[in-house]
Amino acid sequence: MTTTPHFPFFRPPQGAFPPDEVQITELRGEAEPDGRRVRVLLAVAPFQQPPHLSVTLAQAGAGVLAFTTIIEPVTQQITFNLHANPHLEPGDYTLMAELTYPETEISHSMTWTGTWKPTPEK
Repeated sequence: MTTTPHFPFFRPPQGAFPPDEVQITELRGEAEPDGRRVRVLLAVAPFQQPPHLSVTLAQAGAGVLAFTTIIEPVTQQITFNLHANPHLEPGDYTLMAELTYPETEISHSMTWTGTWKPTPEK
């Protein structure tokens, strides 16, 4: 098996795809009860070379609430929290993810929409 120059410990799994065939396979979010964070699950197809990933959290009327970039992840499934600033308002919110290989024109994107309802205070 070969390794990548940036990550000598990264070994692509058997059947991994070349950059022009790598796609995002799953994107979903789960807003925390306080509306300040959204847990994101992002999965990509097995890759021979780690891509770059960008994820944006947005809400109609509020615009972009959070943004992050993940440079050359070495795993196919990534879970992380985005901190909304300002916090989510009740209603729909959107996650947008883009997979790129910066040295090329290769790009793949996916969008997911969820709904946040505040938890009643006790």
